Amino acid sequence: KQGVITPVDVLKAQISQYEKYEEIINAVTIPYFDDAMKAAEESTRRYQNGTYRALEGITVGIKDEHCVKGWRITQGSLVHKNDPPKDHADPIVARLKAAGAIPVVQTTVPEFYFNFTQDTRAWGLSQNPWNLKYAVGGSSGGAGAALAAGYVTIATGSDMGGSIRIPSAF
Repeated sequence: KQGVITPVDVLKAQISQYEKYEEIINAVTIPYFDDAMKAAEESTRRYQNGTYRALEGITVGIKDEHCVKGWRITQGSLVHKNDPPKDHADPIVARLKAAGAIPVVQTTVPEFYFNFTQDTRAWGLSQNPWNLKYAVGGSSGGAGAALAAGYVTIATGSDMGGSIRIPSAF
């Protein structure tokens, strides 16, 4: 609120983290930095004019399961890697954006969300940023790795059999 640090500053720092470590960690399917920067600039203006929302300028990684309008969902599979972009947003994404959150990257998942590690022919192996000898685990492991690596402030996930709990434990 005081303008000491802006959403643009945060996003630039997180993009720097991504550029430094993503080649090793591989937590992201597709980055959307240009759109995110435009949204961060808008968030900065909202803070300056007092019209900020509850999550204004908070960066978010979106699990490759949750639809963002204009993004494709690959399900971690070569079969869907080149599917057309979606024409709608899932409620979780729509609500995050309505509250001012900024989708920045799409995070890796195991193929069809059904494995305890992130290793697919479509996107390769995702590594644990804290110790590259360990997996990131669960279908929300890409989200956990992106958070741990400092690419985003929050991330979406889902859990049926440990998809959030396993990455959180790792």
